Amino acid sequence: MSKKVKLETLDDVTIRFAGDSGDGMQLSGGRFTQTSAIVGNDLSTLPDFPAEIRAPAGSLAGVSSFQIHFSSHEIHTPGEEPDVLIAMNPAALKVHLEELVPGGILVVNKNAFTKKNLKLAGYESDPTEDGSLDDYYSVHYIEMSKLVTNACEGLDLPPKTVERTKNLCALGVLFWMYDRPLEPTLDWLKKKYSDREWSDRFEPVLGFDLIISSDVIEHVSNPDNLLDLIEKSKPKLIVLSTPDRNLLNKGQDGPPKNTAHFREWSFQEFRNYIESRFNIIEHLITHEKQATQTIVCELRK
Repeated sequence: MSKKVKLETLDDVTIRFAGDSGDGMQLSGGRFTQTSAIVGNDLSTLPDFPAEIRAPAGSLAGVSSFQIHFSSHEIHTPGEEPDVLIAMNPAALKVHLEELVPGGILVVNKNAFTKKNLKLAGYESDPTEDGSLDDYYSVHYIEMSKLVTNACEGLDLPPKTVERTKNLCALGVLFWMYDRPLEPTLDWLKKKYSDREWSDRFEPVLGFDLIISSDVIEHVSNPDNLLDLIEKSKPKLIVLSTPDRNLLNKGQDGPPKNTAHFREWSFQEFRNYIESRFNIIEHLITHEKQATQTIVCELRK
């Protein structure tokens, strides 16, 4: 996932969630569908259930999928070949890969590619390791099981319950990729499990002595949100660095050459922007060859 972010405006997209019958693909697809409807997309869906009832976990016959075709204009079908395939295990990859469009996006749950699961799916070698996928698709290998284990640390949940949340990890990846809001799904979860105690894990930790944001702000679509989060965290001191546009481009105007940057500031522009929120203690060029400018500041009293 450590690839440059490229923003595109698309007319329509077809996504297929695929995994074992117990991986929650219908739920993830359903949540993506409802969220897309809320933001005003037209859509059509196609759920696909396992070929066999109670098929062995990890087997080809036990694969379940959910396809959604969504668009900014009117559509009438759930799509044919998916533009994006979420493969939660080797069997899902085996069953659905041939239908993914050439050059399509492939998101793989890397943790599921064990020797046992590979054998059940009929693979003689691991396709996530031999390079056979990377030449034909835009592949993202994500350790979903590891991520949800880390996210649920300290919640005193059984390992099997934690493992079952990986479908929400996959859903979150798609929400991020296609700029879908989290709030409808968070509200749905709170209503569905209203008897549980909920805590907002998005609330910032308060009382830091120091927050350092090193060459991050230029990658954020709305830098005000980043500064809001810093302000809410109530640090004693803040250090912010970002490229100086004039040094970086040698005085030439134009959009950022680095496609991962949403914007770049000149020395004075960055000073004016940060000064509108915080008290500046020091502002200097800290690395001229890399065109880095740094501001040391503090919260306003």
